[in-house]
Amino acid sequence: MAGLFSLLGYVGPGAGMGALGALLGLLVSALLALGILLLWPVRLLLRKMGVLKPPEPQQPKPEPAAKPPEDLKQQSPESQDS
Repeated sequence: MAGLFSLLGYVGPGAGMGALGALLGLLVSALLALGILLLWPVRLLLRKMGVLKPPEPQQPKPEPAAKPPEDLKQQSPESQDS
């Protein structure tokens, strides 16, 4: 009977690996955020010194005009039968 109750408390390796993965994800995201915050002033300084060029604003490309389908094209008066 004692062996049965000790088996009910077993979680397995999956929960430990999941917790380690979540902890690793939080650690990596916190380090990336800290790195970005620390490098932001350096980037601005390099732009001010002229080493880095600021990104140019991109203009949206105009879409080409769609051609009307053949059956909707207007027929010239010469091609119509009288």
